[in-house]
Amino acid sequence: DEISEMRVDLQAKLLRAIQEQEIERVGGKHTIKVDVRLIATTNRDLKDEVDAGRFRSDLYFRLYVVPIRTPPLRERLEDVPALAAHFVQLAAEELGVKPPEIPAATLETLRHRSWPGNVRELANAIEHAVILCRGGRLEPELFGRPPGSPPERGSVDSGQAAGPHELDAVAELPLNLRELEQLAIERALRITGGHRTRAAELLGIGERTLRGKLNSPREAPAP
Repeated sequence: DEISEMRVDLQAKLLRAIQEQEIERVGGKHTIKVDVRLIATTNRDLKDEVDAGRFRSDLYFRLYVVPIRTPPLRERLEDVPALAAHFVQLAAEELGVKPPEIPAATLETLRHRSWPGNVRELANAIEHAVILCRGGRLEPELFGRPPGSPPERGSVDSGQAAGPHELDAVAELPLNLRELEQLAIERALRITGGHRTRAAELLGIGERTLRGKLNSPREAPAP
């Protein structure tokens, strides 16, 4: 996306480098011949950027030689199972755990998401689920529901009975929020071998926040 946000004056310099195949180092006095193949990417419509005056038309046509459009994940949901399996393997290797199984029900849940964050959102969701996984299976409830979405059929919110796997998973968790938070922190530290920075990233909080939680005195749960 950087190519579409480049200042107009820098766009002119890039155009010259492409056309003349010459560059000058910052502070240099001599031109240097270059022979490179340029691949530019963006998540914006450059034609609209040209029409709005934010992108040079000559640079646009110079780059527009072999365009390749990568459709968003919501337009190729058939790729979700393969991508999910790939990201599970990556997350498991990084965390040093055995890759959990992905049940068909979970894949069906993932295929029904719109994924506004595209592949990066899917990868983050998979990593989060692998961290919280219990019993070696990525159950659908590990992925929750997208904000604003209606309750899924068969979920507790819909008034119907929850499935046995969901009940078992919920029954294992403490009801006290402080205990639940402490459990998540301990699991993150165990997975990262005590590395606080990485543990904070897995928990989705800052390292200073994690340090404060670790240093704060624990309170006994209310009777």
